[in-house]
Amino acid sequence: MEKGKLKKGLFGYRKKYVNAYVAELCEKYEKKLLQMQEECTTLKKQNAVLTEENADSFKKLCELEAEREYISKAVIS
Repeated sequence: MEKGKLKKGLFGYRKKYVNAYVAELCEKYEKKLLQMQEECTTLKKQNAVLTEENADSFKKLCELEAEREYISKAVIS
């Protein structure tokens, strides 16, 4: 039911149509909220995975830099 389709009675909008409209809006927003919560959960999981991958990559980078430093010292000596 759209806003413009609410039927008017003698003293304004009819209560049952207003209630139906509000109920419809609530249902739409609850579905949207659930969808957004699921998306948020998915993004949090992806963030956790990427954070872990980033930490692993940083650790590997540090190891490679240490190895490079060791090799450069060995070559210079």
